Formats: sequence, C-alpha cells, structure tokens
Amino acid sequence: MLQINEILAKVVDSLDNNTLLLIMGDHGMTDNGDHGGDEPLEIDAALFMFAKKKLIFAEPPKSVSQVDIVPTISLLLDSPIPYSNIGILIDCTIMPEHRALAISSNVEQMMRYGRTIVAETQLPELDSLIRSFENNGNVENSIDYMHRLQELLRASWTEFNHSFMRIGFLSLLDTILAVYDSLCTGNISFASLIFRSGLFFIQTSIFLTGDEEHYVTILDFLLSFSLIIRLVRTARTLFSFTPTTWEIVVFCMIVAHALSFLSNSYIVFESSVIRFLTETLVAIAFFQSFSNRKHSNRHQSGSFLTIIENRFSWRRFFILITIILLLRLGIFFQKCREEQGDACEATVFSLPFSHILHSPMKIMRFMLGISIQIIAAFIARRLLQSYPSEIWTSTLIFPTAVASIASWLSLWLPENTVTRFARFSLITAQIVYGLSFINLLIICFRAARIGKFWNRTSCAISYLICISSVLFLILGDGLAFSFLSLIILIFLISFITVDEYYQIALLVFLSSHGFFALSHQPTFSSIPWQAAFVGIPGNFAIQIVPGAVIIAHIFASQIITSAALPMLVIQQNYQHSGHVGNINDI
Repeated sequence: MLQINEILAKVVDSLDNNTLLLIMGDHGMTDNGDHGGDEPLEIDAALFMFAKKKLIFAEPPKSVSQVDIVPTISLLLDSPIPYSNIGILIDCTIMPEHRALAISSNVEQMMRYGRTIVAETQLPELDSLIRSFENNGNVENSIDYMHRLQELLRASWTEFNHSFMRIGFLSLLDTILAVYDSLCTGNISFASLIFRSGLFFIQTSIFLTGDEEHYVTILDFLLSFSLIIRLVRTARTLFSFTPTTWEIVVFCMIVAHALSFLSNSYIVFESSVIRFLTETLVAIAFFQSFSNRKHSNRHQSGSFLTIIENRFSWRRFFILITIILLLRLGIFFQKCREEQGDACEATVFSLPFSHILHSPMKIMRFMLGISIQIIAAFIARRLLQSYPSEIWTSTLIFPTAVASIASWLSLWLPENTVTRFARFSLITAQIVYGLSFINLLIICFRAARIGKFWNRTSCAISYLICISSVLFLILGDGLAFSFLSLIILIFLISFITVDEYYQIALLVFLSSHGFFALSHQPTFSSIPWQAAFVGIPGNFAIQIVPGAVIIAHIFASQIITSAALPMLVIQQNYQHSGHVGNINDI
C-alpha cells in the first residue's frame, strides 16, 4: 500500500490542468478474502476521479455500475460511445450546458444497439420499449428509458438454453464411456464411427441453423439410447474385472481426487491436498515394488533395521525419505491465496524480488539462488561427462549459468540507475535464450542423425538441461531451489518403482505439486506479470513473446516433467530389452 500511495502521489503531482485521473477497482472483497459475488462487499469497488479543474457539476450518485464508466469516459474525451455499450452516462461529470446533448448521444447509441438485438433475438418487451421511446422519448425521460433498456438486455443475457446444456452433458458422458469402451476392447467399431458421425452432423446443424425445435428431441433419444448401451457394456466390463489390492487403492485415490473438486476447501487448500496425494502415491509405489519379490526365510527374524536392509535396501529407503523431504520443503515456496487467511503465511521465497524490503533475508535468498544455480550447473556438467558426444552441451552449461546469474544481479541496481543499466539486464537474459537455442539446435541436429531420439540417453539428458536453463532464468533466484528439487524428484522416480504406470502417475502428480511449489496459484492475481520483462523490453512489438514467457513461468512444472518423458522412455526400453539390471536391485 505504501508503494501504491507513492505512485499515486507522483502521478497526481505530474498532472496538468487538462488531464483526468481515473482509478477504479475490478471487484470488492470480504474480510475473509471472498470475492465471488454473493455479498455486497464482493461486488462493490472504489472509484476515484481526480482533476485539477472542476470535475463534479451536480450531486454525485452513491454508486455507479462499471458499464457506466464507458460512455462517461467516451464523452469526456469527446470520442464516440462504443456501439455495443449498455452503460448509462454519469451525468454529474458533464457541464450543465452540455448535459442535454450528452444524454441524447447516449440514449441514441443504446437504442440503436437495442434495435440490432431486436432484429436478432425477437424480444417483444425490448421491441415495445424501443417503439415507446421513439414515440414519447425526450431528454427528461431518456435516462429512465436507458435504465429499462439496460435491465432488459441484462436479463436476456443471463438466460441459459437448458436444452443445449442437457445435450452437452449427455454428449460428454457418452463420449467418455465410448472412449473407455474402445480402450477395453482395443478397437473402434465401424458402426460406432457411423453413429458418432451422425450425432456430430446433427449437432452442427443445430448450431448453424439455430433450429433446436426439431432436432433436440432426436438428439435426446439417440444419446439416451447410446448411453444405455454404453452403461451396460461398462458394467459388464467392470464386473468381469478382478483388480489387485494395489489397483483398488490407486483407483480410490483417483476417485477421491476427482470428488475433492466438489469441495471449496479443496480449491482453497489444493496445494496441501496435492502434496499429500503425491506423498501417498510415492509410498504406495515404493512398497508395491517389493510386493512380488521373494525373500529368504533366513532373514525374517532380526531387528527392524535388519528387515529394512534385507527387504528394501538402505539406499532405496534413503531415496524414499529424500523424496518425502523435498516434497515437504515445497511449502516454503508456495504462494498464499487470499481465501486462506491466517492459515497460510508467505515466505520471502514466494514473493517477487521487487516486493521484498532490503533485509538480511533478501540477501540470504539471493545468495541461495546463486548457489543453487552453480550447484545445478556443476551437477549437469558432471552428468554429461559420461557422454563424450555431448561436448557442446557441457561446454555451454557454465556460460549459460553465468549469464543467468548476471541477469539476476541487475535486480540489485538502485531505482535511479535502472534506466541507465536496463540494457545489461536485457542482454544477459538474451544471452541465456541464445545459448539455449543454439544448444537446442545442436540436440535436434544430432537427434535427426540418430533417427530415434528415445534410444539415446545423452540426447534426452541434454534436452532436459537445455529446457531447465531457460526456466531457471525465468523463475528467478527465489524459486531456484524449488525448481532444482523438482528436477531431482523426477530423476528419483526410477529408483522408487520400475512400473511405467506408476512412473507416469507420479509425473502427473509431480507436475501438479510443482505448480504450487513454484509459487503459483490458479487465480488471476497470482499471474507472474514480471516474467514478461525477462530479456524482453517493455515496448516489444510482438506481444505473443512476453505472453509466452509468462506461460512458461506458470507452467514450468508441466514443461519440465514433459521434457523428462524421453528419459523415462529410454529407461523403460533398456529394461525391456535386458540391457540393464532391475532397479529394484539397487
């Protein structure tokens, strides 16, 4: 708030006599952080208008609608009111001698738009209102007509087509059951293709012609008939299926995860639920990997530590503890939601660098980020030393890390020198992008010569390192430890289980966990807008580029887990071909 007040003070001081300052909120909020629209506090927001000239010429209303701001600003700027506007002029801001002309312009624009709506929707109430205005309209009753027109348009836009909603739900359910049936049988019948093609053409006809009267009944009958057949086949498949205990546990976890979306507590505390489910799945995969192993009776007796050593091996048990610990450490990097209130406390790692006051904690965070970047570069270099063919990738690792750290260092520049050294921050970040792009081209060239990318471990690791270098830069120093932890967790999956289904499930849960552990929340207020300026100037012409960088920051977890898939595929191929031993024996 102090920063916002300072910014507003500077803006007000710089205003001239012909400038209007307008500040408004998007929505309100309760004391608990709710802003869904159920209470007046959630839908009311502040509106601040300031000018050095006289701005208010009459008694202002206690409240105005957001849509009313559009025609008001348009007339104050002497520009045309947007064609589809349904807002009503805030007339207290208009000089008395211009009030009649402004109201006439506003009502004529709204009535012109209303005539278009009548031609498209055939609303009798709207048509009657417009005809009444044309016969009896004047400046005195124009505002009343605009209010009535606004209410009619709002009411018409909040009506839903229940027939289309029902057809959409039945179509979705039928499609899900059809996909499940095709997965169980292993093929898709020709009759099913014909049936679904017919449904598609009927639905398209309704959408294009808008004639739902003749087609909705047909669709209801066809979809209901198809659903009955699909449900019978699905029930027959489920009753003939004999799942194991582990499969039942995994199925229950999936169902619990799906049902949890119906709870508001899950939405608010989704990060904690995802972390718990990930830890649970790791434990299940760990113990399930030994369920089919045979153990000698000579080792059944002894201490608890002896049993752990004989059944699991100390290395595997230590890896399990490491994974659980790294998952728990993700708490320190999570961003708090407004609805969580006192149940969540933001740490110095989850805040943008510019929002942290200068303190020892800020210095500690930055030094930790640099240390993690150096450690990550060292590990990547050592990892690639076993592959002489990756000499180019290993050579570019340290220059990329140095450029990334240099870009972070620019954040420490004082505010009065930022503009002077702005190019330093841009150039260092662009060096990281350039080196990573060169590295990616080399990997693609080598992969094209090899033929099958998933048969070379070196290419898969180089590809993962290349993507990680860019994401390290974009995420910043505060999330470096959390991002490295996520990469380590991906590498440790293969030491927990060799079952490819468990590995894929763990990757999915890790990607969801990483989303929160990298300081994200599924709210608009938590979008990392600062990522748009990492190596990109603010006046960049191609807006899709900064947008892509923001998306890379938000979905960094999903990107890195997807980039790790070739490495897991290589491992599975080697195990199936017998080139390496079973990881369970490690």
